[in-house]
Amino acid sequence: MVILQFAHRLMGAMWIFAGAAVVLVAGVSVAASEQLWQIALGDVPQIQAALQLAFERGPSIVMILAGLITGAYMIFVGTGLLMLRGWARLIALASNTTIGACLAALTASIVMYIPAGQMMTPTTLIVGVSGVSACAMLAFSVLLSTQAASSLFAEPAPALPKTPAVKCPTCGGALDLARARCPKCDTEMERPIEPKRARLVEAKTGKEHIVSLRKLNRIGRDAPNLEIALEHRSVSGNHASIEYHQGRFYLHAHDDTFGTFVNQRRTRDAEIHHNDVLTFGQAEFRFIVDY
Repeated sequence: MVILQFAHRLMGAMWIFAGAAVVLVAGVSVAASEQLWQIALGDVPQIQAALQLAFERGPSIVMILAGLITGAYMIFVGTGLLMLRGWARLIALASNTTIGACLAALTASIVMYIPAGQMMTPTTLIVGVSGVSACAMLAFSVLLSTQAASSLFAEPAPALPKTPAVKCPTCGGALDLARARCPKCDTEMERPIEPKRARLVEAKTGKEHIVSLRKLNRIGRDAPNLEIALEHRSVSGNHASIEYHQGRFYLHAHDDTFGTFVNQRRTRDAEIHHNDVLTFGQAEFRFIVDY
């Protein structure tokens, strides 16, 4: 996970650096462009005529403005990647895929017209740079599209209110309900305290799914006979199940194509506790137990 964070933040820094370079080049061009200064310093009635003259005689001005906008866009997206924002991942994924595919097509079209055995020329150098850039961008697109990247860029789950602490009858400290004992005085209860109810709360929407304490809770996608049906493409038909037994909750993975995770760790069978984050494919939930 640390390596993935470093890789994505490094790409964000590269986006910012490239955007700053584009803005710098465009800024130098602005300083050298007399026509653009005339537009900026001219009277209001003359701006329209000056703009028309610029488009007719100075196409470089249009390129300068495009460069400034492109540079600002790259800095904006790079900052989002550096901060691991989900929207930046989607934009960077689309941009890298599009630009990488275009560069790959350009490289292939140029290679077709280079004679076999031709020595190093500026054209072949351009082809090499274009090809390497295309491969790098497409590789980064694949990296951005993985489940790990989706989890890394996911927005943090909203803070949910904690349930009131149950006090130990001996010392008055907070009981460890999952283990039915007091961590302060080490008093052990005769039996685990029965919860009133349990639920899965969707992290993004806050939608709740009740977890039954009396029967197996089967979790899957779009199936009316399941106890918990989730409308998410990354959730399998028979994805997982949650069961309650003698004061403890257990999560079991079944035919989970895109994985089942407890606090971002993939699992097949695990005991789960109050406030754990459960992820089925790309659908993230907070597990809440009310006592």
